[in-house]
Amino acid sequence: MPFPEKLKLELVENGKRGWRTADHFFYVTRRGVTLMIPKGTRTDGASIPRFFWRVIGDPMNTDYVQAAVLHDFLWREAIQGLTTFRLANRLFREALAELGVTPWRRRLMWAAVSLNSLRFRLSSFILHSSSFP
Repeated sequence: MPFPEKLKLELVENGKRGWRTADHFFYVTRRGVTLMIPKGTRTDGASIPRFFWRVIGDPMNTDYVQAAVLHDFLWREAIQGLTTFRLANRLFREALAELGVTPWRRRLMWAAVSLNSLRFRLSSFILHSSSFP
């Protein structure tokens, strides 16, 4: 069972849509490695561009929100240099498969979050490189 416990989220009231984990949340990879997502981890659900919502679904869709929380956590870890973006994206796809998300929807979701990640990485690169003389 990839997600041995039920995901519990609580709404964060900050003027923007946001949630955080109400308890620790666990994911067991196909290789048997258990990852703990700490209580209080923030998420916005699946980072799907709005124009994909009609095809894929809402970012907080219960079919895949667990994978989205895992992905958000791993992305923060990657930003801090504690893991890689590649591993975060691979485990996102793996978790989607374990949750029973259909192959076409998994590919589309991966493409959608990849677009967002590329946008994030480019904006981060531009921001950091503009600080050099």
